[in-house]
Amino acid sequence: MVVVGVGLIGGSIGLGLLDSAFAESVIGYDPDPVSLSTAVSHRCVSIATGSLDDVSLADMVVLASPPETIPQLLRDLEPIIGPQTVITDTCSVKGVIMDAVPESLRSRFVGGHPMAGRELGGVKYSRKDLFDGSSWILCPFPETDQDAYLWVQRMVYALDARPVRLSPKEHDEHVALLSHLPHVLANELLAMASELRKPDIHGGSWSDLTRVGGSNPALWEQIFSMNSEALQGTLGTLIERLEAAKKMLAEGNTAGLREIIEKAETARYRAVTPQLHQVNSE
Repeated sequence: MVVVGVGLIGGSIGLGLLDSAFAESVIGYDPDPVSLSTAVSHRCVSIATGSLDDVSLADMVVLASPPETIPQLLRDLEPIIGPQTVITDTCSVKGVIMDAVPESLRSRFVGGHPMAGRELGGVKYSRKDLFDGSSWILCPFPETDQDAYLWVQRMVYALDARPVRLSPKEHDEHVALLSHLPHVLANELLAMASELRKPDIHGGSWSDLTRVGGSNPALWEQIFSMNSEALQGTLGTLIERLEAAKKMLAEGNTAGLREIIEKAETARYRAVTPQLHQVNSE
């Protein structure tokens, strides 16, 4: 199999699949020779290549490169890969990516997104257990071959992740709240704190809330832009809720504030016990 893009995610996929024996060998492709060299030295890939032509005989291709590169990669791969090659990606936006998949590849393409990562980027931070216990969203086309879907699903299980099937629209709406919005909030909170005289007196709750702030600006600029519509909607809903909470504070509505906290307590319990509340998962 081939991993295209050997950064944190691609490197971790290679490490995990080689460790699990899902793949006998993993070829890593990346235009950056330093990343390729690091991937080899960290044993994230078996073989490194700087040529897409080496992808032609792969049984599976995992696109783990930056989101803005995926459409062109799909166009470049279309004429060179074999008729049975299964393709998936790891991009955290699905609508734009799925729209870019050529018609000839759709029967073998399964959109994917592992809900895992680190605030530190680059292949040198790869971990074979990065995906352990994480959800891995899968978005096949209606015309995707069942065998292709099952092959990608087996890869997810080999990485000790939990496959969850969603439509591209559902995916983008979910991650706008569950992934992209937290990054927006962390960035804004850190910007606000920078204006304080003593921003370093924070406690654990602040560290938890802002852990992802400032993560890979170039990548997250792409993600925010590519999921703009869903993220705008989620931000709008949050602003309405914050305005309601502000009004409760102004009116001394402590019962209303307590209700917010109690609902959050219930939601948090559900979030940390997902095995009791799985919906549409496989």
